[in-house]
Amino acid sequence: MVALEAEYGDDFYEHIRLGLERASPAIIIKCLELGLKSGDERVRMSIGPDEYPFPLVEAQLPILDALTLSRTGMSYEEALIRAREIEDALDEAEKGDFVEEDPMRDLGSSNEPDSSDTERA
Repeated sequence: MVALEAEYGDDFYEHIRLGLERASPAIIIKCLELGLKSGDERVRMSIGPDEYPFPLVEAQLPILDALTLSRTGMSYEEALIRAREIEDALDEAEKGDFVEEDPMRDLGSSNEPDSSDTERA
């Protein structure tokens, strides 16, 4: 993450996410170069796109998962589901289907004294 931020700046996550979502070979290769590990150690690699032992697109989801997990604690799929749930709830609220109960309803809303207050005086 530090290397990606150094490479792409403060908005690196959005830049990388958008690139990965469109399967940008340049973004996938950069993420692989900066993030490949061998055991517990990072391995800096710079090999051509035709030299990887797998199609680059196969790295797309694992990279998205790793970045999203480190940022949110959720997999990429879980984060998408949560984002959809939030959007749906906001849509419902905008339509007026979501009605928040008035917490003062049961307490009475009148500021006028009731008859028992005036009788005691």
